[in-house]
Amino acid sequence: MVKSMANLNREEIVSELKDMVGNDNVRTDKKALCEASVDRFRKYTSVYGIFDGPIPAVIVNASSAQQVADVLAFANEHRINIVPRTGRTSTEGGLETVVEDTIVLDGSSMDEIVSIDPLNMQATAQCGVPLQVLEDALREQGFTTGHSPQSKPIAQMGGLTATRSIGQLSTLYGGIEDMVIGLEAVFPDGTISRIKNVPRRAAGPDIRHIIIGNEGALCFITEVTVKIFKHMPENNQFHGYLVDDMDTGIAILREVVTNGFRPSVCRVYSEEDANQHFSHFSKNKCVVVFMSEGPKGIVDATSTEIERVIELHTHEKVDSTLIEVWFDNLNWGLDKILEEQATMVRDRRLGYTTEVSANWSQVSKIYNAVMNRIRIEYPYAADLTLL
Repeated sequence: MVKSMANLNREEIVSELKDMVGNDNVRTDKKALCEASVDRFRKYTSVYGIFDGPIPAVIVNASSAQQVADVLAFANEHRINIVPRTGRTSTEGGLETVVEDTIVLDGSSMDEIVSIDPLNMQATAQCGVPLQVLEDALREQGFTTGHSPQSKPIAQMGGLTATRSIGQLSTLYGGIEDMVIGLEAVFPDGTISRIKNVPRRAAGPDIRHIIIGNEGALCFITEVTVKIFKHMPENNQFHGYLVDDMDTGIAILREVVTNGFRPSVCRVYSEEDANQHFSHFSKNKCVVVFMSEGPKGIVDATSTEIERVIELHTHEKVDSTLIEVWFDNLNWGLDKILEEQATMVRDRRLGYTTEVSANWSQVSKIYNAVMNRIRIEYPYAADLTLL
């Protein structure tokens, strides 16, 4: 817990904010405040109603960039801590209100798709637009963002940008930092700044990257413009293979990618992980998964290269329809979150995913080092279902 440095007490903060944004845009009910004190990093304790950190003073639902500016300027003047949020899918603790009497500033009401520009291949959305909503609107016109994190049904554009989100199709499309063209953000003193939607800047540094990934520490992102791409799902091709070990799987991925090909999905699952995700066909082996998408000629060429590389290694081919079914059910909406919560209560178990970025030379070393340390040093390793 961190003591508040605010020069207003809790009641004064709430009163001032009600005058500023209206009663309807302020929440102070205990249940909402408790839930706002954590994110999904503490999903296990929260499902049991345990909230042992500071509870925020108030949740403010902002409906415009100007309201965000007003709240931030007020908080800045009175030294009140702010936690920005949109879709609330964070799993790393970034939304925890560790400072007493924090204001949780929620941008999910700013949910307008501002424009879809087929000529310049750009889409502009306010921070509270769910990625799935934007994606659905784009697909009606034959386009896609190319961004597909597992949180896609719920995650919103402001949070995705603020957390430097990476998606399941990143081998082809890149991370959110490769997609953002321009944006609007509000700084702590209430200044509203806009980075123009232009394809390149001659001078450096690229100031977009001061804001992208700032985790809400520097500013509140209120609007984002991203690249869009033509969507051709009829050309999608799925590939799955069983291989004997992780090193073989990593070598296959590396060969395909370093030869200049860009499958949209490019993964290898360890034996233990595969037995959880693909128990109906994994046979206690590692599973290599690819998906190719885009224009038919590019997809065919990519698939040909995948098959060429695979033939250099001992493998067993998996029915591609099994991989397609897996991919179609990969994302998590509210239904899966509720199902997970029920499982946590019933079985007293949970799982987390974290991500590590590494050079090719280090991937296998990191995997083996982590797994060995968990198996040897963690006293409850025998209870971990993934092992």
